[in-house]
Amino acid sequence: MIDIITTTLQAICNKLIAIIMTTLQAICNELIDIITTTLQAICKELLGIITTTLQAVCIELIDIITTTLQAICNELIDIITTTLQEICNEFIDIITTTLQATCNELIDIITNTQQA
Repeated sequence: MIDIITTTLQAICNKLIAIIMTTLQAICNELIDIITTTLQAICKELLGIITTTLQAVCIELIDIITTTLQAICNELIDIITTTLQEICNEFIDIITTTLQATCNELIDIITNTQQA
């Protein structure tokens, strides 16, 4: 009789353990699905925010770099233009002075030749 009771109780316990294990496994699977879906949604949202923020930062950096480079280029153009203008003015002065002196000498030579 004890063997029958023991066997019956063992069978009941095994059945209960199987039901509990199956139920817990189903609950765990459902929780894992919910957590995974939630984490995927959170990650997608975070990636969207990070991407948008990085794009805004990059656009701002590009604007700053472009403005800075434009200012540097404008300054260099001004310096080069001013320097070239000064060089040209100096060159023009030298040529003009030389030509004026040459013309004066030629005029003196021609005038002196005609007077003689």
